[in-house]
This record gives sequence, C-alpha cells and structure tokens, in this order.
Amino acid sequence: MTLAEAEPRAASPGRSDRVRQPMNGTFAAIRLAPEDYGRLGFDDFVQYILGRLDEARDQRAGYYGALRTRNSRWVMGSRRWLALAGAVALLLTTLGAGLRLSQWAADGWDKAALLAALVLYAVMGAVAFYERGADRTSTYFRHVAIILAIRDLWTRLQFEVLREVMGFRQAGAAGDEAAVRTRIVALAEAFSNDLNRLTETEVSDWRAEILTSLSELEAAARKGGEDAGARLAAHVAEAQKAAAAAEEAAGRALAAVRPSFLNLELSEGYDSPVTVTIDGVKVIEASGRRFALGELRPGPRTIAVTAQKGGKPVGASLTHDAKPGVERLALTLEG
Repeated sequence: MTLAEAEPRAASPGRSDRVRQPMNGTFAAIRLAPEDYGRLGFDDFVQYILGRLDEARDQRAGYYGALRTRNSRWVMGSRRWLALAGAVALLLTTLGAGLRLSQWAADGWDKAALLAALVLYAVMGAVAFYERGADRTSTYFRHVAIILAIRDLWTRLQFEVLREVMGFRQAGAAGDEAAVRTRIVALAEAFSNDLNRLTETEVSDWRAEILTSLSELEAAARKGGEDAGARLAAHVAEAQKAAAAAEEAAGRALAAVRPSFLNLELSEGYDSPVTVTIDGVKVIEASGRRFALGELRPGPRTIAVTAQKGGKPVGASLTHDAKPGVERLALTLEG
C-alpha cells in the first residue's frame, strides 16, 4: 500500500465526524490511521508519520503565534508609552519644584506642573493595574517561549528519526524493520506528549509570571505619585479625602461581591431534625451535626438553630459577622 492510497483514509472524516465541529488550537489531537501502518512501505510509513506530526506542530505553533500577535501591539506600545509618560511626569515634578522658587509661583504654575505630574502617575498606575489583571505582557512572553519550545521539539524529533532511518539503511538486509517502526512510533508518541505537556504547563503557570520590568515601572509610578501628592497635599486635601472615600467604598463593594460560606458544626447529635434559620429564614432542616451554609451575603447575620434532646427543645441563637470566603462556626444547643 502506498502513501497516496493511505492519505485519503486518514483525511476523510467518518459519518459521526461530519456532524461535529472541528477541534482547533490546543484541543485538537493528532489524527492517525493505525490500520494503514502495516500496509505502508517503510519510506511511506516514515513520511506519513512525520506528516501527521508536522500538521500537529504547525497547528499548535500557529495557535500560539496568533495569540502572540494579538498581544504584540499592546506589549510594545504600552512599554514605550509608560516609559515616555514616566519621563514626562518626572520632568514635570522637577519643574514644579523649581517653579516654587521663581516668580511664577504666585501665578500657580508650580501647582499646575505638579498636578499634571500627578495625573500622569495616576494614568501610569491605572495602566499597570490593567496589565496585572489582564496579564497580556506575561502571556506574550509565555507564548514566545512555547513557540520556541515547539521548534526545539520538532528539530530534535527530526534528528532522532533521521538517526533511525540512517541506521536502518546502513544495516541493509540485516536491519529489523519492525523494530525501527516501533521506535519511530515511540518517538512520535513522545513528541505528542511533549506538545501536550507544554500546553498543560502554560495553563498552570500563567498566573505566576510577573515581568520584572513591569514591576519596576509600577513601583516608579507609585513612588512618583506619592512624591507629587505630598507636594500638593496642602492644595488638594479635600480631593484626597474624596479619593480615599471612593477607594474605600470600592473596596467594600468588591468585598461585598464575594459570598461567605459557613460550615456550622454542633457539639453533639440530637433526637429530632435540626432546623437552621438565617435572618428568620429557614435554610436547613435535617439530621446531623455538620451543615454547610452558603452562599451568604457578607455582614451581620442572625443565625438560630433549634432541635430536641431527650424530648425537650434546645437551641442557640447568635449574630455572626459573615466574612467573604469560608468560615467555621461551632455551636452548643442549650435548653
């Protein structure tokens, strides 16, 4: 069987494949046709295996290349803009300090220069904050590293296959073709596993990467903002109070968005089902000692628990200040 005869079988989808959407990017697997391998000649077998692996390599590299291109403009542009804005803000801060010693101080030019510097530092801080949340610069360099790693894997695979083929040719009639085919399949499997491992590593590590240069720019923006704010403290006290109040309100709003999960644990078991109410609303009526309460809105919550022990009603009630996240509350019911 020749490679031309095997190719259509591997490329044409089955009936069930025609109704499914194609899997692209890192979700696609290498498409093989194992039933044809034994009928292919040795040369066609090697060409077929390398062709399928090359398709997988090209698909993965193209996927990460498209993502890298998408973030490239932001990475290059934001870095240049931050450097320029930082230089201008530093110049304005120095200029404002110098103007205070000149005749233009009475006209308020020093305050205008310092205010402009403060605005620039605030914008730089906002850009750095966006970058920390979107992670576009770190993502860009991760994708560059993955593309280079795929290149290295492909180069190494080609040399390994070349060694196997050359060894088989040199052995002549004494060569064990079946053993060589088995080793080439093992190399192909290892290459596929390495491709998958790159993707898994990228998914698990993307949040942990922070570029040193971006951290330095963020630190410079914070320090410059503090310096400019200190010089303008006497003139913008009310504005600073309003900004602090707005920041505190934003922090409270952000904390309020996160729900509270409460693990309630009773000291002992009871004869009747346990009834748990939160702010007067019954949320649980079941037997047991441990109950998971959530999702709760953060803040003071009145929690009441009632049951029966030895034919007598027992219970407990308290006000609990629910915090965002997971908490534990132990209670003892009393008669």
